[in-house]
Amino acid sequence: MGKKCVFCGSPITKKNGFNSGKQLYKCHTCGRQFLDTQRIDLQELYSLYSSGKQSYSQLAEDI
Repeated sequence: MGKKCVFCGSPITKKNGFNSGKQLYKCHTCGRQFLDTQRIDLQELYSLYSSGKQSYSQLAEDI
């Protein structure tokens, strides 16, 4: 078992090679392939944008 699938949330994944030096994973449940990267939570990003009145460059620095 590897990382949790970023698409369906299933913990049943396996390593599936490399792309540009980054580890790829494949989900056994949905069959999709994904990189081992952190995803930005869109609801958190929107709340920072709407409540803090920050510009795109300021949000990029925070996240």
